[in-house]
Amino acid sequence: MLTSKGEWHKPILLSIFDDAAVGIFNNAAPFLRHAQWYQTGNPENVVDCLMQAFMKHDLPAGGLSGNWRAMAAKEITEGLDRLRIQHRSELSPDPWLSMNQHLFFRALENRIRTARADSPDVSLALLNQWTEGLIRDAFSFDKEDRVVRIIPPGFTCPDSNALKLAFTRTERHLLRKSDGTVKISDRRFDVPDRYRHMKAVTVRYASWDLSFVHLVDRDTGAVLCRLFPQDRGAIRSGMPRSIEHPGN
Repeated sequence: MLTSKGEWHKPILLSIFDDAAVGIFNNAAPFLRHAQWYQTGNPENVVDCLMQAFMKHDLPAGGLSGNWRAMAAKEITEGLDRLRIQHRSELSPDPWLSMNQHLFFRALENRIRTARADSPDVSLALLNQWTEGLIRDAFSFDKEDRVVRIIPPGFTCPDSNALKLAFTRTERHLLRKSDGTVKISDRRFDVPDRYRHMKAVTVRYASWDLSFVHLVDRDTGAVLCRLFPQDRGAIRSGMPRSIEHPGN
C-alpha cells in the first residue's frame, strides 16, 4: 500500500471469529465477529478491533489468540479480566474453525485482487470497504438464520466508555506533595485536593491515550475521579490552579 507520504507500507488485518456458534450460516460460513485493516497490529489497534467486535455481538465467554505479543499488553490482559472473558494464548484446535478461517482469507485475497484491477491505488479505507462487503455477503448471518451455541454465551456488552475504561492498565504512582501531582508517561497530572493527603495513588490509563486517565480505589478498583494533565500555560500566565474538573 502506497501512503500519502510516498512510502510503501504493508497493512495488517485483525479478525475475530466465533467458534462457539454453529448452525446454518450463509454459504455455511463461520461467524465472523469483526475484521479490519490497520497500519500496525499494536495493542491500541487490537483494543479497537476487540471493542468493535464486542459492541456488534456482545461479550464472548472466552477467547484464544495464539502467542501474540500485542495480546500480552497490560491494557488487554487487564481489560479481558475485568470483562470476565477467559483468554488463553494458544490457537484453536478446532479443524472446522481453521478451515473456515482459511476460506475467508482466500476469498478476501481473491476479492482484493479483483478490486485492484479497477482501483490500483489501495488505501485502508478501500481495504476495509472490500472486506466489509465480503463479510456481509458470505461471512455473517441474518436474524432468520438458526444459530446454536455449544458453549455458554458471554455477557451483554457495556457502552463504549465503559469498554474504553476496561481496557486500561493499573499502576501505583507517588504523589508529589509540593504541587499535588503524579507523573504518568513523562506528564504530570493534577490530583484533586481531597486525595492529596495520600503518599501514593492508584491510576488506570491506556498508554496510547493520556486524555482518559482515572484515579481508582487501590483495594476495590472503583473509579474515584478522572485526572487531567497539568495546564502549564495557565501556570505560566499566573492563573489560579484549579484541580477540580467537571465530572470529578
